[in-house]
Amino acid sequence: MPDTPPKPPHGCWLFAGLVLAGLLGFAAAVAGIAFDAPFPVVAGLMFGTPLLYIAGLIYLGVRHARKYGPGMTTEQRVAWRVVVPFLGAFGVVGALSIGGVIAAHVLGAPGWAIPVVFFAPAVLLSVFAWPYLEGLPERMKRAAPSPEKAAVVAPEPIAVPTDPDAFPTVPADPSYPGRTLARRLPPADLNAGCACVGVLGVALFWNGIVSVFVWEAVAALLRGNPEWFLMVFLIPFVLIGLVLVVVGVVAAGVWLIAMLTGVVTVEVDAHPFEPGGTYRGRVAQTGLCRLRKVGVALVCTESATYQSGTTESTAHCEAAKELAELPEPLPAAPTDFTLTVPAGAMHSFAAKKNAVSWKVSVWGRVLCVLPYGRVFEVVVRPGDSDGG
Repeated sequence: MPDTPPKPPHGCWLFAGLVLAGLLGFAAAVAGIAFDAPFPVVAGLMFGTPLLYIAGLIYLGVRHARKYGPGMTTEQRVAWRVVVPFLGAFGVVGALSIGGVIAAHVLGAPGWAIPVVFFAPAVLLSVFAWPYLEGLPERMKRAAPSPEKAAVVAPEPIAVPTDPDAFPTVPADPSYPGRTLARRLPPADLNAGCACVGVLGVALFWNGIVSVFVWEAVAALLRGNPEWFLMVFLIPFVLIGLVLVVVGVVAAGVWLIAMLTGVVTVEVDAHPFEPGGTYRGRVAQTGLCRLRKVGVALVCTESATYQSGTTESTAHCEAAKELAELPEPLPAAPTDFTLTVPAGAMHSFAAKKNAVSWKVSVWGRVLCVLPYGRVFEVVVRPGDSDGG
């Protein structure tokens, strides 16, 4: 009988480790340049550290699977089959880029050829694989088993629902018990810290790679032998790096506001909602700075996936927005509110090509000027007229 498997680490921590490994590799590469190390050594130091980190994660994952079993849900197995081709293509591109740079340096190719060889595989992959990448999230949703199929293949028997309002296309209730009111709503957006770490990691990794070639271009210019093609070629990549830096700074500001605000929670007196129902709610927080001028709204968003030639796109539109009843002037957290779901509104719906989702949006001001906003997941189940 295998031991109880340990709880897997959060994805943010795994990505943070990859970012740290990339920073260590970049620092080692800078040290190699400072000591006039050969270019293959610099490239090996820069890319070897994150590759060793990834190899270590794979090794630990294999050991975990051998000891405790795969431990993957049906949805994870389906998602893995969809993502593996992309990961394989990414690995091939990385090998071609690094191998091409080393080969170009060994063969004595001109300086402008090295960044061309490095970026060409990634650019070609982005151009030819863009339709696949654009539709990857929707493809993963479609590949996931339907509720009926999941019920059939489930290892444990599932009771037949007796509630006439239990429809297969209505998402399950994601809420959990609250402290003040009956149910607490889960956040529906990405944690600000995870978003900041991800954006800054991408920005540091991208600019770290581009800076190596910028260093070569500047060194050639200082030697009096400027490589104009190399400098012109690097302009779009430098601009992309600057945009990533700006986005990273904005993400860091959002994270700072989130840390000042602390944990914001939304609790309601009943959940799921029903069309025409009125519900009491409460916005609370635990942070250094009080959230002021709090606003709350119930928002319905419709999504539709359509085919245009060989490209699949998804359109989103806001179908309804109901402001909550709040005291005047707008209060500070914690505060109570009242929400009413429009009578006759479409219930929550999730299918392969279409979806209707409901969210509770909360916004306010921190330190009277800094904007804060977050959304929480809500399920609206069919009313009596739909279930009869």
